[in-house]
Amino acid sequence: MNNWLKKVVFASGLLCSAVTFASPINIINGGFEGIGINGWFTEPGPLSPYVANQLTQHGTRYTAAEGNQFAVLPANSSIRSETNWQAGDTISFKWLALDAIDPTFQIYEEDLAVTKTLGLIGDAGVWHEFSYTFQDSVNPNLPSFVGFQGFSKGGPDALLLVDDVKITRIPVPATLGLALLGIGLMARQRHNRKNTA
Repeated sequence: MNNWLKKVVFASGLLCSAVTFASPINIINGGFEGIGINGWFTEPGPLSPYVANQLTQHGTRYTAAEGNQFAVLPANSSIRSETNWQAGDTISFKWLALDAIDPTFQIYEEDLAVTKTLGLIGDAGVWHEFSYTFQDSVNPNLPSFVGFQGFSKGGPDALLLVDDVKITRIPVPATLGLALLGIGLMARQRHNRKNTA
């Protein structure tokens, strides 16, 4: 194999091995930064969801878990974002419950109706991190969503705060195979250099 071809194979292997790490999938405005609640479908309860950079309740000041802003969901309101995922992808987000609210994470698989609801459990008044790994892929040609809703019979102080929503894609086995090929080629080239020196 001539030197030019070896360099191309080496560079290809190096590039393939570099792209095998988990990569984020776009959720429009998952950090709620700068453009308000845009990118999310909202359904109001008695009050509509909104974005804030701080919130003070009962003398305690709450700020964003990540960045500068977060979504505020008053009791019984909801937000959802259209996206898609493959089996093995993981969604993660941060959430905080205030007062008597039952926070939920909702999945809408290829439909506009909720297909799965997961209750979020944790102490009120502190940010929590939640992650969920999808077991099945969805058809990218059909609408699928992830969303949040806080259920409550309480008053205006019952709130669900959400921040830093993202889906991470794990590389497919073929990409891992290319990465191993690239690492193997790098090791062989290093071995050949030692033997010729």
